[in-house]
Amino acid sequence: LGAVLLAIAVVVPASISTFGLASYFGIAFSAPAQLVPSFLLAIGVSYSVHLVTIFMTDRGEGRTPADSLEHALRHSGLPILMTGMTTAAGLLSFMAAEMKPIQEMGMISTIGVGVMLCYSMVLLPALLSILPLSGREVKSEGVVDRILAALAVSSARHPWPIVIVTAVLVAGAFVGMTRLYASSDPVSWFPEDHPYRVAADLLGERYGGTSAIEIVVDTGRENGIKDPELMRRLEQIEVIAEEFKANGARLSHTNSIVDIVKETHQALNENDPEYYVIPSDPLLLSQELLLFENSGSDDLEKVVDSQFSRARFTLRSYWTDGVYMGPFLDEFEPRVQEAIGEMADVKFTGMSSLMARTVDAVQESMIRSYALALALITPLMILLIGSLRSGLVSMVPNLVPILLTLGLMGYAGIPLDMFTLLAGCIAIGLAVDDSIHFISGFRRYQDQGYDPVTAVERTMQTTGRALLFTSIALTMGFAVLLMSEMLNLRQVGALTTFAIATAFLLDVTVTPALLVLTHRKELVESTEVPSP
Repeated sequence: LGAVLLAIAVVVPASISTFGLASYFGIAFSAPAQLVPSFLLAIGVSYSVHLVTIFMTDRGEGRTPADSLEHALRHSGLPILMTGMTTAAGLLSFMAAEMKPIQEMGMISTIGVGVMLCYSMVLLPALLSILPLSGREVKSEGVVDRILAALAVSSARHPWPIVIVTAVLVAGAFVGMTRLYASSDPVSWFPEDHPYRVAADLLGERYGGTSAIEIVVDTGRENGIKDPELMRRLEQIEVIAEEFKANGARLSHTNSIVDIVKETHQALNENDPEYYVIPSDPLLLSQELLLFENSGSDDLEKVVDSQFSRARFTLRSYWTDGVYMGPFLDEFEPRVQEAIGEMADVKFTGMSSLMARTVDAVQESMIRSYALALALITPLMILLIGSLRSGLVSMVPNLVPILLTLGLMGYAGIPLDMFTLLAGCIAIGLAVDDSIHFISGFRRYQDQGYDPVTAVERTMQTTGRALLFTSIALTMGFAVLLMSEMLNLRQVGALTTFAIATAFLLDVTVTPALLVLTHRKELVESTEVPSP
């Protein structure tokens, strides 16, 4: 209990310090940053487990606190630093995302990893050295240890079946990935009976939608909007919108200076419907706008600037997923550009345009972030492990979980959005932790003269339990998100939990198999094994 409380006493202050530093540096706590507390608590516990486990075991054998701490740091200190660096590299990949909230989440998480490392490698050893912890009695291998060791040794002795099964799973994942699709629909994250979602549906039903496509028409000259020809071209946008609406576009109505001009002209002509048109005389048009401006109404300020050089044209739309709005805008924007011609510059903005752009940004961000994560982590793993062969081997069980997770998303119909995008990069950064500890132990025993199979067995005997329980800590840290009422957080929790659990299973099966295959020469040449 004392060791557990000690780990908590290190992890919680480190998490608080992280958000204090983020605030100091002016980094906003955006929506995706909701994932950071669970993430920091999980990795902090995993760092502490490796160090405290060896310390408590040594204390149980009768060693002094100083000797136990020195042995624990020699055994796990470097791997912990290595895992921190690779995790930070995975999080830094978020900086390549186009969306600022994801960039901010990456910055906060990277700061958090650095802070957590400092607390785990400085404060935790200090507390271990001064607190009266008596350690624990060394017991013979339990059922869990025997199962893990048998699993790893079986994989090492029969590597090809493991590799073949993994290849089949990856092939199935690629099939699932063909079903992936992007989404940008925050309303769908809420339960159907949630007040926000009910209100959004009500606004759409009664008031013509909760989002809009905003078109800014800039003539670049004072009073350029008062040109009757430009007014008629703005009116043409209404015709184009009605055409798209008739073909199924989820548009409700439009609003612009054209409506004010036509209504004013009709009102000044005894409300005759025939005069619901745009005046062809520039002087008359200017005078009628002046009359309306002096009438006390502020409606004109909402659709045109004070210099009458820029106008705002609003298309009110019903709420829909941005994935459907994108194709509509791809067809609609050229038609509007053609209608306005060279008379003015046209720019599209508004909530609907933003949601449509988010879909493209998610896809581009996924490619950039995943590519950058691999580009950062792969050479870092090779450098830290000190072997090109072992470094490349270590990446296989870290990439396969990501592929399986993406395949699962395709089969389960989980879309790529601003939140599910995060699961892959977080998982890459965390999955390498087990690989580093396993391969570090493997190389340590190999340097002592053991053949690859025996090195795998002894590695699992010494680090298997720690790997298991750190993986459990990480999965439980994200599994708490499954209790959220928000669908997006539940999806991230499920996907990250799946990826981390899969990474652990691959580390105790695929990693031993690949290590034996890539070190087969040493296995053949080995003629004797040192006694334990």
